[in-house]
Amino acid sequence: MYLVPMGDTAPATSPSQAFSLRDAINSEPVSTASAILLTYHGYARTGSLFWALVWGALGKWKPMYTVPVAVAQGLGQKKACPP
Repeated sequence: MYLVPMGDTAPATSPSQAFSLRDAINSEPVSTASAILLTYHGYARTGSLFWALVWGALGKWKPMYTVPVAVAQGLGQKKACPP
């Protein structure tokens, strides 16, 4: 017969240590990779250093929102000129 001591009844992981997709997306390695990718996207799309830096900064601060927008735009494809 196995008896569990009173102090060892806690779960293996506490709720604060549980996996969170939001935390994973906003982690430092992911946000840095996002900034690099979106800097490329901004420059390839517009040819402007200003917009490359804007896209890169947004990719660093808000990767959860900017990466899907960049993918929807074609990720590095030239911006279509108005007719």
